[in-house]
Amino acid sequence: MKRLLLILVVLLLPLVSTYAQSGDGFVTYNNEDFGISFDIPADWTVEVSSERLIAGTPADIEASKNFQPPTGLIITITLGTYNSMGIQNANQLQGQMARFAPSGVTIDPAQTVTFGNSTGYSIDFELPDSPIYTRVALLTIPGARLAVVRGLAERGMWINDGSNLFIQIMQSAEFTLSADLANPLEIVPGDDGGVLWQYQTTQTETRPLELGGLTYDDFNIMYVAAGPSGILAINKNDGSFVNFLGPIADDDNLVDVALGPRDALLYFANASGDNNRIMVTDRVGNYVRGWGTPGEQPGQFAENMPQAIAVTRQNNVWAVSEGHSVDPRDRLYRFDSFGNLLNTIDLASINPELQGIRLDNNIYTEAIFLVGEQGGLNILDSDGSLLVPNVAKELITGAVPTDIAIGPQELIVISTENEGFLQFTNLGELVDRFGFPYQSERGGLFQPGEYLSPGGMVIDANGVLYFAETNPDTGSAQVQALEFTGSGVLPLPGRPSPEGGSTVAVTASGGEIVHGSTVRGMLDNNSPQHDYTFRASAGDRIVITMKDVSQGQMLDTMILLLDVNYNEVVNNDDVNNPPEGLKNTDSVLRFTPNSAGTFIIRATRFGGSGEYELTLDVEDSTTE
Repeated sequence: MKRLLLILVVLLLPLVSTYAQSGDGFVTYNNEDFGISFDIPADWTVEVSSERLIAGTPADIEASKNFQPPTGLIITITLGTYNSMGIQNANQLQGQMARFAPSGVTIDPAQTVTFGNSTGYSIDFELPDSPIYTRVALLTIPGARLAVVRGLAERGMWINDGSNLFIQIMQSAEFTLSADLANPLEIVPGDDGGVLWQYQTTQTETRPLELGGLTYDDFNIMYVAAGPSGILAINKNDGSFVNFLGPIADDDNLVDVALGPRDALLYFANASGDNNRIMVTDRVGNYVRGWGTPGEQPGQFAENMPQAIAVTRQNNVWAVSEGHSVDPRDRLYRFDSFGNLLNTIDLASINPELQGIRLDNNIYTEAIFLVGEQGGLNILDSDGSLLVPNVAKELITGAVPTDIAIGPQELIVISTENEGFLQFTNLGELVDRFGFPYQSERGGLFQPGEYLSPGGMVIDANGVLYFAETNPDTGSAQVQALEFTGSGVLPLPGRPSPEGGSTVAVTASGGEIVHGSTVRGMLDNNSPQHDYTFRASAGDRIVITMKDVSQGQMLDTMILLLDVNYNEVVNNDDVNNPPEGLKNTDSVLRFTPNSAGTFIIRATRFGGSGEYELTLDVEDSTTE
C-alpha cells in the first residue's frame, strides 16, 4: 500500500519543465524535479510521468503510445535505484546489459559510453521481424541512482540520421539530484555514533610524528604509519601503547600501510627518499625488501609519492603516483609482492578529474576503490579496468575526502575534512555519518569523536572504524576507534543526553528487555534489525511501542513479535489514528499470550534509517 501511495504522490507532483533556446534548431529542456536537462530539436516535445521521460515529435510520441513504429527518433529515459533494477553491486553494471535485450536476440558485448556528466554501458539490437533499431544505455547518475536510456528508430532512419542525433542529444544531457534527493547530508545526523577508545600522544623528541594509514593483524596489534618516526604499534582492543618500530632508514616517510593477506608482512607507502618508495617489513619492524625510485620511467615515483597503498588477496600491490612531468602524469601502478611491475594505468583514462587520490581494495572481490579530493569515488576491476566512475561525486567532492576504507558487506567509508566520516553502501547510497570537527579556536588535544584531516583508516570485521591523524599546528597525534551507531565508551563533545544532561545516552542493539523499560537503537543498512527477548505470563496485555526519534525523521519503523523458535506471531507497521507523540509511520503492537513463555521483539523498519525508541509495557487488566 505504501509503494502505491508513493507512486500516486509522485504522479500528482507538478513536474516543472522549462525550455530555452539553444541554437542550430535546438532548445534546452530542463526539469529540476526529474533531475535532467538536455538539448532537443525545436519541434520535439517531452512528456514525463512518475520516473519515466519520453522525448520526440508529438506525432512519434503518439505513435509509440499506440504501439506503432515512429517515423523519426524517440528517446525514453527511466530513473531507478540499484535495488529496483535488481543490481546488488556497482561493479555489476556491464554484466547486466544483456537483460535489456529481448530473449533470443543476439547482442555484441556492451560498450563503455559517456553521455554528458554520466557514464555507463550501451548495447544495440534489432527485434526479429521488426523494422525498429534500438540502442539501450545504462548510466550511473547522481544520488546513487541509475538511468536507462533507450533510443528507438526505424533502421533506415537510424543509419542515416538517428544514431548521430541520439548521440548529439545524449552528449548534452546533464543529470542532477532530483528535488526530493537534494542536500542528503542535512538529514543524516552526524552525532549518533560512539567512540570506543582514543590513543593520543604529542611529538617525539627525535623525529616528527605524522600518523597516516593503519592496519592490524590476527593478534590484535595495530600498526600505524608514523611518517619519519617509523611504525607505531598499539593494542587494537583498547588503544594502549605497545611499541615504536623503526625507523628503518634515515629518509623514511611512511604515510600508508597494508598487511599482506598471504605473507602477513607490512607493505608501506614510503613517500620520500632515493630508494624503497615501497618498503616491506615484518611485524616487528625488520626490513624485508623494498623497491621504487624517484623518476619518470614506468614503476618510478614522482616527488612525495606514493601516498597510498593497497595489497590484494593475491598479494598484488597497488600504489598511486601523481605529478609526473611526462605522460602519463598521474599513474596507478600494480606490482607483485616482490616489486615486479605488472601494470601502469593512466589515471586520466580512469577519471581526468581525480586529484589527491587515496585507495583501498575489497579483499574478497579484489575490486579497487579510488577517491580523490576531486573526482568522486571510482571503482575498478581487479585488473585495473574502470567499472564505475564518479560514485557519490555530488556528496563527497565538497566534503574534501582524505581517505577511504572498505568494510564488511562492502560498506565504504570516506573520511573528509568537513563532513566527518561518511558511510556508503557498495551502491554509493549514503547510510550514515559521524564526527565532530576539531575546534581550532580551542586548541590543545583532540577530544573523543573529533577529527581534523584524517590521514588513514581501516575497518575491522565487526564494522569498527579506526582512524589516525596528526594536528600540524599542535603536534598532537591520535588514533580513535569508533562506531557509527551506539554511545561507545568515551563522552563526546557537547552531546546532550535525551534528558538534556551532558552524558552520553546508552544505545542498544538487542538483548533482554523487561516490562516497563525503554531502549534506544539505530537502524540502517549495516544494522537493519535488533532482537529483544522478554518473558510474558498468560493473559498479560502486552503493548510494544516503537517510534522514530532521529533528527531527520526518516525512519519508518516496524515491529515483529516472534515466538522462541522465531516463528512470527503478529506484526505492526503503521499506527492507525496515532496518539499524541507518535506519527503514522511509527508502530504499536498489542498482544495477549494464551500461555506463559519467552517472546522476541524484532525492531526493524519498512524503510529509511535513523534512531528509534522502543518501549515494552503491560497494561493494567482493569483498563478499559
